[in-house]
Amino acid sequence: MGNSQVPYVFTEKDIVILQKLTGKSKSDIQEWYNDFTKNCRNGYLEFDEFLTGYILTTDGSALDKIGYAFDVYDVNDNEVIEKKEARKIIRLLFKITNMSENDVENYTETVMLSFDIDRDKAISRKEFIDGCLNDSTLGKMISPFHVY
Repeated sequence: MGNSQVPYVFTEKDIVILQKLTGKSKSDIQEWYNDFTKNCRNGYLEFDEFLTGYILTTDGSALDKIGYAFDVYDVNDNEVIEKKEARKIIRLLFKITNMSENDVENYTETVMLSFDIDRDKAISRKEFIDGCLNDSTLGKMISPFHVY
């Protein structure tokens, strides 16, 4: 499995999120990620794909998972999720949960319209959490093993 891509280097934000989720050390997390990517089809995995998969499959309340997801996708740390970040979240969730990626753009529009309560074209942490908790489709994606 030859791969010319450079392995992902964890940022401090990534490490902090995974340490909160797992209680593991930085070195344990790096080792875990390296082992995980060795078993990937192409030997390479984007960190957000890895972390989203982890969030989806771990134990924990929906509120915890949604909060961690917000932290992961607030890429520029400005405490809001813009449309392009929302599209990326939705694309990954659809991919991980085997939903049709053809609907990503429409669903992104729906999420932006329904979650962005103050109409500032960005979703705050509160708007994101409230929206996810009240959206049955996202709720099922975030906690696929729980009955709603």
